[in-house]
Amino acid sequence: MSDVWTPPRAEVKDVGLSGNPDAPEIRQQHLSHEANIKALGTLYYLGFVIMTLGGIAKLLTGGGTGRLAAYNMGMGIAFIVLGLLYFWLGRGLRTLKPWSRIVA
Repeated sequence: MSDVWTPPRAEVKDVGLSGNPDAPEIRQQHLSHEANIKALGTLYYLGFVIMTLGGIAKLLTGGGTGRLAAYNMGMGIAFIVLGLLYFWLGRGLRTLKPWSRIVA
């Protein structure tokens, strides 16, 4: 009965960097790629700010009557929605989510 309750045992080996002499170079290449992806995410954040502020400005100063007022309101809402999509995509890129690569 005691064999049922004993935890499994596994051998753990510490490979470290000695297993591959090119490991530091490969790691450095991947770090620069990660930094580039995060920088692209920051640009999407900038797009979020610009689009959202533009949408708010369009809603506040759109004015007009009839069809022009409806057009200005529609454009303001579209800018805000696109700005929120930019924020969502920028967040995905900054956190290195796999889906954000496809969308971007």
